[in-house]
Amino acid sequence: MNKQKIFIIIVAATGVVSVFLPWLSVTEELSSMSMTIGGIDMWQGAFSLLGFVMAIGVCFSGNQGDPLKGALKERVTGAGAIACLFALLQLVNLLFATTSGISTNPGFGLFLSLLSGVAVVVLSFKGKPKYVVVLARQTTKRS
Repeated sequence: MNKQKIFIIIVAATGVVSVFLPWLSVTEELSSMSMTIGGIDMWQGAFSLLGFVMAIGVCFSGNQGDPLKGALKERVTGAGAIACLFALLQLVNLLFATTSGISTNPGFGLFLSLLSGVAVVVLSFKGKPKYVVVLARQTTKRS
């Protein structure tokens, strides 16, 4: 299997796991009761899960040895964008929500899902991550 597809599958699988982690915590200020809500319990989380599963499915389709090209590349990019968009939508809703007596805070799973969605989109264009290592070369001239 191509390394680009392997990296996308790993990142999208991380996104799938992040949907089951807490996306927000809700605390009632008067009684100090708190609870966490996972992404799968919200409709935005369900659409993010769908985007990550679609990205994994597209990576398993087609020739496994070839990098993503053409329509497959567009489908993976779209699936990652869908996952990222719905996680971002939930974060914006959470940040601009105003309620009296109840405080809501974003959870770890929401940020991990957002980061995974961005990573799927970037990897669909870039392929495997390239680490730049500068090596000093000593050149000698022979006379």
